[in-house]
Parts: sequence; C-alpha cells; structure tokens
Amino acid sequence: MTRHPKYEMRILATRPDGAQLKASHLSFMDPEIVYSLCMLRQDVFIIEQGVSSEQELDGLDREDSTITVWWEKDGEVIGTIRVFPGEGCMRIGRLACAKSARRGGYGGALMAAAIDLCKERESTQKIVIHGQSYLKDWYESLGYVTVSDEFDEAGIAHYTMEYHHP
Repeated sequence: MTRHPKYEMRILATRPDGAQLKASHLSFMDPEIVYSLCMLRQDVFIIEQGVSSEQELDGLDREDSTITVWWEKDGEVIGTIRVFPGEGCMRIGRLACAKSARRGGYGGALMAAAIDLCKERESTQKIVIHGQSYLKDWYESLGYVTVSDEFDEAGIAHYTMEYHHP
C-alpha cells in the first residue's frame, strides 16, 4: 500500500469540549484509533442497522485514495466518514456517529470536512452519496440534491444524492 504524503494524519478542527476532527489514510492511523473506528462502524451499521459484516467491510478503506475523517474525544472515535474517488465524481460514505454524539453537530461537521476534502482532492465538481432515506431532508439541507428513486442497499432504504460545487 503506497502512502500518499498529502493525507498523513492532520487535525482539521478542535471543539471547546476537546473533541478533535482529524483526517488520514488508514495506514497513518494509530492502531487503537483504527480499532475504535471499526467498533463504531460495527455498532452503527452491523448492530444497530443490521448490515452484514461482508457489506460493511468492503475493502475501500484500504485503498490508497480513501481518506477517513473522524471525531476523536478522550481517545475514542465518536464519529466517522470516508471520502474516495468514484467514476467521474468523488464519493462520500459510511457516515456514523456514536449515540452520545448524535444531534451535537458532529455529523454536519464530518460532512462539511468530507466535502472540503473532495473539493481539495479532485477537479470534479460532483460529489455523490447514497444517503439513507430517513436522513434525506438533512442531506438536502446541506446542499445535496436527490437524483434517484428510493432503493434498497444492504437492507436499508437509500437515495442517490449529488452535491455540485463551483
């Protein structure tokens, strides 16, 4: 796995409560943080939402071009999202927040940071997500536009949504 020096671990923001927003390629992360990321995604996607481990562990996190963004507080990951190139676009996915971090602005900050990384990394103006249906209004409030009918992905209702930036 080739490390891309531009995406070594960096701190993007710090909140007054001490939580830090960080971004990195998986290969630059402390093993304890990688474990905490995996546990959070397991809790949210596999346990809470019933996604199979085979679907959750899709291998994209290991790709050189994938960047993980996460909130870390007191040594634990409380929110995460990933950014990776798609065909003619950038993709954002696997947004997850711990129950204790929901409705605290962490998810919105993760999405904003992911959008900024997409803008920084590629010349494409299109960002694509598969947004869970219950979050459709929230994604639209962030500037996403729904471009598909509702569909099933991993047993969960989703929409394909796009964000276009200048």
